[in-house]
Amino acid sequence: MKIEIEKRGPISQKEKERLVQFLTKKGALIKKTEQLAIFCETDDINDSKKTVSLNLLKDTSTGDFDCTLKAKLGAWGKHARKEITFPFSEADFESVIGFMEVLGITRACPRFYLRSDYAYDIYKFSIKEEGLLEDHFEIETEIEKDEGTDRIEDEILVLLTKLQLTLFDDTYYKN
Repeated sequence: MKIEIEKRGPISQKEKERLVQFLTKKGALIKKTEQLAIFCETDDINDSKKTVSLNLLKDTSTGDFDCTLKAKLGAWGKHARKEITFPFSEADFESVIGFMEVLGITRACPRFYLRSDYAYDIYKFSIKEEGLLEDHFEIETEIEKDEGTDRIEDEILVLLTKLQLTLFDDTYYKN
C-alpha cells in the first residue's frame, strides 16, 4: 500500500494557461482523458476517513480505457492518505459494481471531467475542467512509507507558491 500526498485547488483560465506553459516547458504531458470518477459512500463518510472510488479514464487520442477501483484511508483535506489501487477492464465494470454492492457500498456521486495529466519532477499535476465541480488542479506524488510526508507537503506548498496557485480551504472538503 502506498502513501498518496495530494493537494487540490481552484484554477482560473489565466492560472491554467500559466500552469500549462510551465508544465509544457519544464515537465511533460502524460495524456489527456475524459474522466468519470464515482465517489462511493462508506460507513463513516461524514468523518471522511475512508473513501472508495471508481475511476474510468478514456484517453482522448487513442480511445483506450484505464479503469481502477481505489480505496483510500485518511481524512479529506489532510492530504497524505494510504491508497491501494485495483485495475480492471471496462468489460468488468458491472462485476466491480456488484463486488462493491456485496461490500455494502451502494451510494455514490459521479463526477465527470476533461483531465490533462502532466509529469513534473516527482509530481503528477492534473488539470480538471468542465466537470460538475469548478475547474481545479491536483498535484500528487506517492511514497512507500509514512515518513517524510510533512517535508513533501512543504515542498509542494513552496512549488505552488512559486506557481501562484492557491489551495481549497477546509470548507471545500466539508461541502
